Amino acid sequence: MPTDKERINISVDSSLFAALKKLSAQRKKPISTLTRELVEKALELEEDLHFSSVADERLQAKGRVISHSEAWK
Repeated sequence: MPTDKERINISVDSSLFAALKKLSAQRKKPISTLTRELVEKALELEEDLHFSSVADERLQAKGRVISHSEAWK
């Protein structure tokens, strides 16, 4: 059966597989679905960390600070 989704094969050690299997059973989801959701969450966290560091750099940069009300005039 053809699918629109791309496939990725990964190898995991037995302890990680056991944890995924247990969690998938608790959530009543297939291991592949659970793994995909966890990867999506991990990518979102990486994105948040990146933009947080960008924001920190901007806050530390010396420059003219404009208040919120001035910015929206």
